[in-house]
Amino acid sequence: PSGTAAVNVRAQTLHSFFGLGGQNNKGIDKCKSQMRTTIKERLRNVDTLVIDEISMVSYEMFDRMDQMSRATRGDDIPFGGMQLIAFGDFCQLPPVKPQEHCYRCGRERQKITL
Repeated sequence: PSGTAAVNVRAQTLHSFFGLGGQNNKGIDKCKSQMRTTIKERLRNVDTLVIDEISMVSYEMFDRMDQMSRATRGDDIPFGGMQLIAFGDFCQLPPVKPQEHCYRCGRERQKITL
């Protein structure tokens, strides 16, 4: 997930790989419909996706990657059949905070205070 770690191993961030940039306020349908051709080709041609520091990936980002992969690869099994290898230490880092916008529709979330 972090740019520095990705550069050190000649890889890229998940946001870059899936063509999301820093935009976390787009709904999943918009992400799928606005995917660039190069991203679609990349997702179709990848056999194995390796993710390091998986504890830094929010459940929303994980689901967004799954939905985009399924749509692009034309297969409704998890990640469109792409093999996923994840590394990380769940005791090392705190959980990722939820996004400020709903990943399904893109609307801003209501803040809940206790």
